[in-house]
This record gives sequence, C-alpha cells and structure tokens, in this order.
Amino acid sequence: MNISLNDLNWVAGFLEGEGYFSKGSSISVQASQVQLEPLERLQRIVGAGSILKYRRNKPNQNDFYKWSVHGMTAEDLMKLLFPLMSPKRQKVISGALAHYAALPGPNLIKSGGRRMCGHSLHAWIPENLKIDSHGRKYCHPCKMEWQRKQRASVVQEAEQLVKSS
Repeated sequence: MNISLNDLNWVAGFLEGEGYFSKGSSISVQASQVQLEPLERLQRIVGAGSILKYRRNKPNQNDFYKWSVHGMTAEDLMKLLFPLMSPKRQKVISGALAHYAALPGPNLIKSGGRRMCGHSLHAWIPENLKIDSHGRKYCHPCKMEWQRKQRASVVQEAEQLVKSS
C-alpha cells in the first residue's frame, strides 16, 4: 500500500473511532457509516475493500453502509496502522494478527520454515496463492487440478452411461 502520511493519519483516526478489527476463519477490517462518502474515501485511500449497503426494516432507523477488507489486505492494513492506533486497538490488532498467522488455511502446511500447499507441490508464493470471497487462502494450481479431475470424471461417467445404454 502506498499511502501518503496525511491519508494514513486520516485512515488511522477514522478506523480508531469507527473501525472494527475482527478475527475468525480469516481476519478483516471493517467500518460502518450512515454516510457513504467517508467509506468511499477510505476505499480510495486504501485502494481495496468493498462497500455494501444495509437496509433497516424499521422506519426510524437509517440505512447504513459497511466497508470491509479481508485476508492478506486486512493483514497489511493492520500492520501499517498498528503504530498509529491506541493501546486498546493495538491489543485487538495484535490478537487478530496472531490468530491469522496461526491459521493453516485450506491445504496449507508449514514445511521446514517454507510455506507449501497441503500437497507440498507448490510454494505458497503470490503466484500460487489466491484468496476466496471469504478471505480464505487456497493454492490456485491445486484447485485447477482438482477442477480438471472433476470435469474428467463427469465426462467419464457420461461416456460409461452412453456405453451401457
């Protein structure tokens, strides 16, 4: 992320007050607002994230917008913001980063300090690493091979059905 110092300070201040740093099957940085403009500015500065609109069912409550980034983007943002955040937020960020570092991710193992996919066929490098819509890591070459095998088995089953009829 290439962010100017002024923009970085704005992001830190905004997320200090309105942000949420979470952990689960992945990690995420989120912020919610009734006003769309601050979230669009946040998205523009960070260069990533999605903004979703949530509608309220009650007439006396305003609809709101939520910006979020997940996975490696959230990790990079947390590391960048860490020194600018309050001790309370730093504790939350530290916990989220430690949690994320401990996650094995689908088909991920540690092998001699090198991270490899679960089949130990592919190095866990940016060219092989992909992130799904939930922020989970997976090995792209392994997924492509699995899909190829799935398609081949479907074709083979179809051919067997044709032969048996």
